[in-house]
Amino acid sequence: MCHARKIEVSIDDGNGKYDAFLILPMSIQPLIENCIKHGLKEEESKPFKITIEVSCVQRTLQVCVKDNGPGMALPVLVPLNSEGIGLENIRQRLLILYGQDDLLSVDSTIGEFTLITIRFPQKKV
Repeated sequence: MCHARKIEVSIDDGNGKYDAFLILPMSIQPLIENCIKHGLKEEESKPFKITIEVSCVQRTLQVCVKDNGPGMALPVLVPLNSEGIGLENIRQRLLILYGQDDLLSVDSTIGEFTLITIRFPQKKV
């Protein structure tokens, strides 16, 4: 995709110290796609920023994807039979794999940002 507006991406992955942690396949890509699809507005002059941060707290890997787009009204999770299924699809897959429905969270302020956080519990070895 070509965009007139500058896109800046920042990734803090802990310098590879989380390489051995497991995540749900194809769970991060839809978040980035949503940033661009819903957050990138060509008419804005400031750079569009996407920030990805990875951390670990108590054997749970946390991935945060944030953009400085227009934000949105909450709540945003919608039924699977609606047109927008990305976040709900990820939430349902997390529920099936981990048995928890609180592993995906959304925070947003209209006019400022959207932040999606996914937590991946790690099995004890």
